[in-house]
Amino acid sequence: MSTIDPNYAIPGFRAADPGSKPYESACRLCDFALALTGLSQVEAAAEVSGLNNVGKVRVTESRSVVYTGGSDYDKNAQQKWLIENCQEEGWILNAYLGRQGSVTRQGDTTTLNYSVTKFVDPQEDL
Repeated sequence: MSTIDPNYAIPGFRAADPGSKPYESACRLCDFALALTGLSQVEAAAEVSGLNNVGKVRVTESRSVVYTGGSDYDKNAQQKWLIENCQEEGWILNAYLGRQGSVTRQGDTTTLNYSVTKFVDPQEDL
């Protein structure tokens, strides 16, 4: 090839012998990439799911609630209480309490800090 075509690559290969000449062969970039990854002849089944939020805007908000459940030091019980008592309609509750600051204590009061998420159309007012 006398001109450089952006759709083609010219990979060079050299044998382990330092005196050998490199082998060069023009090939399409997509074929070269497939050869490098080893996926050129591999069939794979795939399932696409979760496309209902594609094109939407993710809105995440922080929330805090005073914990009125049982043990103040059992995170599993706190997480279960949070799911049972703080789920808001139209929002996805993130009940993970493992982050620093997720559970705060002041005197006899335990506060759970969590977040909720929803996906809205970009045209809607946030």
